[in-house]
Amino acid sequence: MSISNKIEDLTKLTHRNFDVAIIGAGCAGLSLANQLSLNTNKSIVIIDEQTQRPNHLWGFWDNGNESFEIARKVSQKTWDKWSVHSHEKKTTHEGKQSVYRVLESEIFEKFIWRELLKNKKIERIKSNVNNCAKTPLKTTLHLINGQEITANRIFDSRPLQYPRGVLLQHFVGLKIQTNQKIFDPSTLILMDFRATQKEGIHFIYLLPFCEKSALIESTVISESPKENTWYQKQIRKYLTKFYNCSYFTIQNTEQGIIPMGVPQSDISMGIPIGLRAGALRASSGYAFAQIQDQVWDLGQKICKNIPPITKPGCDKFEQFMDSVFLRVMKRHPENAPDIFLKILDSLNGDEFADFMRGYSKWRIKLRLIMNLPKVKFLKGIIN
Repeated sequence: MSISNKIEDLTKLTHRNFDVAIIGAGCAGLSLANQLSLNTNKSIVIIDEQTQRPNHLWGFWDNGNESFEIARKVSQKTWDKWSVHSHEKKTTHEGKQSVYRVLESEIFEKFIWRELLKNKKIERIKSNVNNCAKTPLKTTLHLINGQEITANRIFDSRPLQYPRGVLLQHFVGLKIQTNQKIFDPSTLILMDFRATQKEGIHFIYLLPFCEKSALIESTVISESPKENTWYQKQIRKYLTKFYNCSYFTIQNTEQGIIPMGVPQSDISMGIPIGLRAGALRASSGYAFAQIQDQVWDLGQKICKNIPPITKPGCDKFEQFMDSVFLRVMKRHPENAPDIFLKILDSLNGDEFADFMRGYSKWRIKLRLIMNLPKVKFLKGIIN
């Protein structure tokens, strides 16, 4: 049975009642629906007008948590080594307890939809929410197609807006195939700063799937994105200079813009989840692992009849560290390579992975702080 066959025609039904309504069928919405489907007997409706989303590769550090069970099943490749490069230095980490995984968003979402289709108490409505009316016991959602959905509990995964002037992490990635064996598939490159820094903090992110295939992204942290051709030109320069590769076949292209800051406040139509609930690490752009931990935690609370308070992507002190870090990066972009290398040098592989996932131990936070440039970061704290 296809997904479209499961989407019932509800246009003739003006009012429906469910235990749970989830606004948005992206990573957070689908992941939560799957958690509830596996662990409860609740009726669930997923409301989302969008039927197809751009395919992206999602990366995350896997420490063996139960929340990553589905991600492991559909992951494309794992690495236990990752490195950061500058013109002067190269630092490589090796994880003993954590590995870096990547998966395709399209495969992940299709896998979850197949699981959801097995549950007859789950439905999807292709529409958007216009507004909501709340009472002490229930909330009624008014959809743009004229329907009304009432649910005991509503989860809202709609994206938030960000204020002007925040730093943006913007990128274009090419998945390529070469004729020669030029890549080392044992080690991914998180950041290679041996690229032009004229347009902002610029690095190359390289995922070697095998000796002849890799995803290569040109990523810039600045306030203004570039034209797509600019990033592709940087990728070609990088491959020519460091891999002596001038010819390759492009198998896929992806692009994106990730805000790096605190979003504007907004009134949620239910319990916020995903990016709306602070899953995105402001300093890094990582969100997938944080979303999986967040919705797994929500699922456990709901099963145990504990108030479902959403857990953000990192603790309050890490949020403070992120805000100071971004302030320093905005003022001193020329110091970015040195600062990132200092962060890696101050921690071992598993400690670095723990910090990137959020809720790291205090000894990890303190060790990292002690190795950062003191004057610049003190100024970042003061103003």
